[in-house]
Amino acid sequence: WMFTGSDMAETSPGSVDIGAVTDPADSGSLPVADSVRTEAGAALAAAALVERAGALMFVPVDDLDDVVAAMTTDAGSDLLTAVMAEELYVLRRALGEAPAAVTWAASRALTVEVQGFDADAGSAFAQVWAVQVFSRERVADPEMRFVLFNLALVVDDGRWLIDQWTDAPGPAAFLAVDELPVSAAQLDDDLAGHRLMFRWQELLVAS
Repeated sequence: WMFTGSDMAETSPGSVDIGAVTDPADSGSLPVADSVRTEAGAALAAAALVERAGALMFVPVDDLDDVVAAMTTDAGSDLLTAVMAEELYVLRRALGEAPAAVTWAASRALTVEVQGFDADAGSAFAQVWAVQVFSRERVADPEMRFVLFNLALVVDDGRWLIDQWTDAPGPAAFLAVDELPVSAAQLDDDLAGHRLMFRWQELLVAS
């Protein structure tokens, strides 16, 4: 199970929509533009890069190094690769040993704060509050966690890239009193026909 070919379509709702995520040539970083060195641009890029990183599990294994390299500096690449070795590869191996099923996995940026922005140096520090959702029948019932990502961003060749990356548990929210958790099987039934939405490209364009 490597999210490739027909296996990808079977295990990933909305997988047809994420072809751009699996294309190493589509860097997920900002194109050259006069607006790239703005605080607003840094905020949008930070949100986009967090969401892009959350979609790495849908990238074919052979393409992962190229996709990560296109999002990061050399230092940032080492950090993100270490995170993938600790979390992503372990998860993919576990899912590969599980029976075939739909995989729901999404990371969504909720808020962004840019600090220490330096237009002349082309650098910024951004903190992103994000929510992550995961569900896979016979692996994990739907679970949600809130995360604070700390990103040091630099502009390289007109693109915002991740130079430093850390994350920690963020402020968490309770479910509303009239909501009850569902099982992975019930989630699959309730969302039959739904597709995962990936918006990191739109955020980059908007920046």
